[in-house]
Amino acid sequence: MNENSRELRKNVLIKNRVTILTLLTFITAGCGSQDSERELTYWSANNPYEQEFAKEIVAEWNLVHPDMPVKYQPVPEGQSSEEVILAAVVGKSPPDIYSNMWPGDVQLYVNAKALVPLSQFADFDSL
Repeated sequence: MNENSRELRKNVLIKNRVTILTLLTFITAGCGSQDSERELTYWSANNPYEQEFAKEIVAEWNLVHPDMPVKYQPVPEGQSSEEVILAAVVGKSPPDIYSNMWPGDVQLYVNAKALVPLSQFADFDSL
């Protein structure tokens, strides 16, 4: 891997980290009272780079937010990740956070009311 590829990968990972931490902040903002502890489930892609990245993000999050821990796991095995997430949505057991969605499928999940609009959270406009 040449230096430009490394730098590009580093920049993408940094942007992804900020995005995921922001999403976690918004998602957890509406998850109940401060007194109750609820573990969130986060599924990422199965490739080694994204798994490593996801583990780092989750570890950082869990250090700062021990009252709202996140449990990380790669997308469970299946014919495709799209098939697995769709089955989870239909079975009403999707993860709380999912970062491997193909943009072409977003409307399908919107129609199924499986996505939470982040704009519904009070602090959305502050970022």
